[in-house]
Amino acid sequence: MQEWFTKKFVIVIALFLVVTMGGSVWYLSKKVEENRYVQFSDTLRNYFRNGLNSQKSQALSLAIALAENKALKEALWDDDEDRGYEILSKSLARLREYTLMRDVRAQVITTDLTIFARSWDNTYAGMPLDIFREDLKAITTLKKPKVAIEPGRLLSIKATTPIMHGAKAIGYLEILQFFDKITDDLRRNRIELLVLMNEKLLSIATLMRENPTVQNYVVSNKNYNTNLLKIVERVDMPKLLRQRYLYHRGHFFIVEEMLDGRGDQIGLFLMALSKEDLDQLMNGDKPLSFFLNFTQKDLYQIVNRWEDPTGGYRSIYDRNLFKLLNTFQGEDRMLVEQEIYEVLKEYSKEELIDIILYQNRRRKITGVIE
Repeated sequence: MQEWFTKKFVIVIALFLVVTMGGSVWYLSKKVEENRYVQFSDTLRNYFRNGLNSQKSQALSLAIALAENKALKEALWDDDEDRGYEILSKSLARLREYTLMRDVRAQVITTDLTIFARSWDNTYAGMPLDIFREDLKAITTLKKPKVAIEPGRLLSIKATTPIMHGAKAIGYLEILQFFDKITDDLRRNRIELLVLMNEKLLSIATLMRENPTVQNYVVSNKNYNTNLLKIVERVDMPKLLRQRYLYHRGHFFIVEEMLDGRGDQIGLFLMALSKEDLDQLMNGDKPLSFFLNFTQKDLYQIVNRWEDPTGGYRSIYDRNLFKLLNTFQGEDRMLVEQEIYEVLKEYSKEELIDIILYQNRRRKITGVIE
């Protein structure tokens, strides 16, 4: 009897150990998988921020360049709205011709916060903007260029810089960029993006009132994936916002807060991947970590260059072509390089030497003196 009891006890202990070890292995494997998801979602958010900062950099560089356009300054000083429209529309047409920056607009705002000229139409000159743009209340105190996501009649990235006449600001040049390019860039890597603005901002964003909505947010990118909306409608949004990633119905979702220039949350960037694409990006030959490394410091450097604008070049436009170059890749970069080549052909040998010497004077030297 005792022997039978001993055998039974040993069997129970063995089963207990097997179950415990199996449970431990399962728990550890789940923990490892969860940590991989956390690491991947952090990497994807960084990748997204890099792309967004790159787009902000392009907008800021373009704003600074156009604000130094002599003819545009003269048109603003002379209150010649038709001339202002002509200059802006031709400048943006040239940009679209030589780069793939398609979805970009420019406007000049007067010091009393009315429209002077827009690149995309000439019918709203004199219209006050402060009733649509809460952020414009602080623009009259703007001393340096700035860039931020702001709601207006449309949600967009807005890069703004003063147009100076001597030491006095006579207006403000603003570049507006939307979210179609970054949506396409992510899609090329099998990542879908929904740009979601808080629904309460529709009182300001009057041109977005017909946009689709999902979970109390307004879809703000035109080229979104329509099939994704039905899936997002069923997502546990509080849980997604709490842990910042979520696996739901065959899709992996990652969320990033959208902040305006004051640091207030005005919406979300929601990225989504299918299970197959998630596995490919996590385990494939090209993990996200290999992509570009664009930091916030680049934006500060662009603002600093505004105080020392030409740096040996003939114009702000010429210099900013070179600064824009590092924010492009692939076909975009080739087109900008072609434009730079055409610009530099007009420079004399002495001017090219001045540019090279200027760059060397500005180069930061690091090392240890022994």
